[in-house]
Amino acid sequence: RDQALRRMTYLPVMDGCEGLYVTSTIQGARSGANIAQAWATMLYHGDSGYDQMARTMHAHHTAYQQAIKTIPGLRILCTCHASIVPIASDKYNIYAVASLMEDKG
Repeated sequence: RDQALRRMTYLPVMDGCEGLYVTSTIQGARSGANIAQAWATMLYHGDSGYDQMARTMHAHHTAYQQAIKTIPGLRILCTCHASIVPIASDKYNIYAVASLMEDKG
């Protein structure tokens, strides 16, 4: 609404791999729709609902890691606390593994 007010919202970042990065929002290049969706989810499910979903995701994440450890030729690249598990293999084509996993859902 006001150019002077907008000017104060710019956030320059110098320590990224791409050099100078300037964003007009605190969430960077992410769409405001993603932030709004996350907020709406929190409001809809409440603290206990969100907590239950987080516990379920964590259980799946842990089970997935344990399953990978039982497969000879696959290894987990690093400990990751997000909902991803980076895997690698010196024995299998990891892209073929990913395609098979995608086919299974």
